[in-house]
Amino acid sequence: MARHALPSDLIHELRTNLNLVIGYSEMLIEQAEEQGHEDFVPDLQKTLAAGKQLLSLINDNFHSARALDRPATITVPPEEYKTPKEAFSAYPTTVGPAPGAALGFLLVVDDIEANRNMLSRRLERQGYVVATAENGRQALEMLRADTFDLVLLDVMMPEMNGYEVLQRLKADETLRDTPVIMISALSEVDSAVRCIELGAEDYLPKPFNQTLLKARIGACLGKKRAKQTELELQAARQLLETSRQAGMAEVATSILHNVGNVLNSVNVSSGLIFDKIQNSKVTGLTKAVALMEAHKSDLPGFFDQNPKGRQLLDYLVKLDINLAHEQKEILQEIHTLLANILHIKEIVAMQQDYSRVSGVIETLNIEDLVEDALRLNSGALDRYAIKLVREYSEMQPVAVDKHKVLQILVNLVSNAKHAFDDSRGNEKQITLRITNANDRVRISVIDNGIGIPAENLIRIFNHGFTTKKNGHGFGLHSGALTAKELGGTLTAFSEGTGRGSEFTLEIPLQKKPISQPASLTNL
Repeated sequence: MARHALPSDLIHELRTNLNLVIGYSEMLIEQAEEQGHEDFVPDLQKTLAAGKQLLSLINDNFHSARALDRPATITVPPEEYKTPKEAFSAYPTTVGPAPGAALGFLLVVDDIEANRNMLSRRLERQGYVVATAENGRQALEMLRADTFDLVLLDVMMPEMNGYEVLQRLKADETLRDTPVIMISALSEVDSAVRCIELGAEDYLPKPFNQTLLKARIGACLGKKRAKQTELELQAARQLLETSRQAGMAEVATSILHNVGNVLNSVNVSSGLIFDKIQNSKVTGLTKAVALMEAHKSDLPGFFDQNPKGRQLLDYLVKLDINLAHEQKEILQEIHTLLANILHIKEIVAMQQDYSRVSGVIETLNIEDLVEDALRLNSGALDRYAIKLVREYSEMQPVAVDKHKVLQILVNLVSNAKHAFDDSRGNEKQITLRITNANDRVRISVIDNGIGIPAENLIRIFNHGFTTKKNGHGFGLHSGALTAKELGGTLTAFSEGTGRGSEFTLEIPLQKKPISQPASLTNL
């Protein structure tokens, strides 16, 4: 039976009102079933069935007299005239959100308030946060002011229709990546095709099939998140080498800082030795010898009768005691000096050792690795008078890339030390804890310092984020990337400001050493 032509505006109005009847009927049925009002369900189902029947009669017996803003270059043969659902059947239509899809912030744009309310309520019941705009200009203003995960955009609106809004959105560099699903009470394929050509992700006719609506939104959000993940991975790859080098700079800075601290001690010891020698009582011995040399022809008479001679004997006794004490102090400072020089040699040797083995898996005691990280921070820890508590569970030797693990641990210990920069009152304490968690080595660095505010805790591993005055924001970001590269994780926990913090590195236990190509720049 041939379909009759009707003005497109009239078909749009008919479908719009039926869309409201069908949509609200479906939601009322759901609410009645949820709230135990089953008595209302049969009548609501009759209303829903009548609305769908009337919509089917309109679709089967009438068609638009002209396509809405039909582009001259697009022609659709009558035999290919299908509904948008059929025309775009290649799009995912599985029930439920796409894998990985989660709650999103959606913008519904429609000039009819009832349409906005009905669609918003339906989306909110599915778990989305929804904002609405009553026209295209308002929608563009909202999009520039906030970040939306998806836009549901009506085609037929006064002043600025959906096509124009879509064109402006895709022409804006800051908005073009926002996915858009076009919605319309018209079911013309050329309109749907035009929307897709302008950059829309999908096209849905009114009234919406609830399952189809949920699936299409889930698919769009899943596609957007996949694209965002890919962009983040690309950025991570570009930053990886820089972050690694910055992470190794943390090790190098710690090494140089510790060498500098020890050199300061060497300088202090050298200065003390110089002062003691310069002010030595040995000059008094020289004067005493000169005095005795002047009276060597009659020393017994000098000591017995000359007042200076009688005082000289007491002076020599006291001088002997002072010189012995002076010698002891100088020897102690020389011992300290030699110990500090040996410490410098050990630090440099340790750094050279770790530089040589980058990228190689070795079997070692994890406790030794933690102790090396502490030694590389020893100068700062001593200077801050920080108490170290070791809670090491008994562990078998493990296979790890000790250079990369050390990079992370040195940074964690350094950060724990900085947690006391603005801390007052409490005893400064850092706890090092090693445990075995489901065949994974868990190393925790726990401090009772300033703590981490909740708003910072969610950003602490972001590239460039730092709370230090002279920080660059590479350390923890680099550590997180390195931990992931090792097949592990780096996590942070804090109960808030003033409650301390805990950083935990988990890496998998490896049964056998495996050689890997070196990927970190040696210091």
